[in-house]
Amino acid sequence: MVHKDDQMTPKQRSAALAKGQAVDRMPIALFYGSPAPGLMGWSRTQAYGDAEVSDDHYNPPAIIRHPVSLDDLSVLDADRLSVKNDKALAICLEAAKRILDRLGGEVGCGMELTGPLTCAAGLVGTEALLKAMLRQPEKVHQLMTFVNDVNIETARAFVAAGCGLSVSDPIASGTVISPRLFRKFVQPYHQKFVAACHAMGESDPGIHICGDTSPILEDIADCGYRTVSIDNKVDLADAKRRIGDRAFLLGNVDPVNVFFNGTEDEMRRAIRRCYRKAWDNPCGFMLAPGCGTAYGTPVENALIYMDEARKCARYPVDPTYFMEEE
Repeated sequence: MVHKDDQMTPKQRSAALAKGQAVDRMPIALFYGSPAPGLMGWSRTQAYGDAEVSDDHYNPPAIIRHPVSLDDLSVLDADRLSVKNDKALAICLEAAKRILDRLGGEVGCGMELTGPLTCAAGLVGTEALLKAMLRQPEKVHQLMTFVNDVNIETARAFVAAGCGLSVSDPIASGTVISPRLFRKFVQPYHQKFVAACHAMGESDPGIHICGDTSPILEDIADCGYRTVSIDNKVDLADAKRRIGDRAFLLGNVDPVNVFFNGTEDEMRRAIRRCYRKAWDNPCGFMLAPGCGTAYGTPVENALIYMDEARKCARYPVDPTYFMEEE
């Protein structure tokens, strides 16, 4: 159902923007994955239990023991991680198909994959992986090749189902590794992933890297991503200046200090600040949180977010509404 203040469905808006046609407002993103199950009366584990609902736990999953050692990568088996053999992946694909079947006339559906460096860190441990970049670089490349190839095959299944794609690679952050290590151990694999996406018919995969990516903004754009999500640690105006002519930017309301803990006034001011910095980005702009919102984020704040965003995003855009400095 279209919101009372909108004249187009998200799918209509997206299609019109892609063709350079007029729309009712700029698009708005709300990364609400952790709090969302509670809106439907589910726990997080229920939401991931099957394509409908199952178990009952609230905490998100965490890796307690890393299953692989860099000293023995022979245990890696891509077939175990295929849709055919991986139950969790099959559930995600089935859920995406149900969404598209029931709501595909109004909204699109996307799959967010974990980026190659973060996948590798999950398998062997972040500390071990970072040390190996210096001591065992060939092992790191072997592991990165494996996880990237698995990601490409996973992407293929979701693209075939009609989904868009995005990648989140937090361990690749400038907060964690240097630009030199990013270019050596991360960038080539993202470039290969983007090229594979284009070959399978997904023309616009997006990327989000958490933390301060200011040192590697151009490197991220060089990966080939046309949509880049900017963490709240990064200045949107700086991102627009440096890569705005190559990338559609998303960002970047603080998900903790504003979304989780902020007042209504703080939320509205943060949103206007984002539009002030990036509404005229040459390749386009979409308001979004700087990262995923946390479990327990008040739904009232999400509603305030959408209300203020619609005021800023309405076409024709009136910059005087949000251009006044605080």
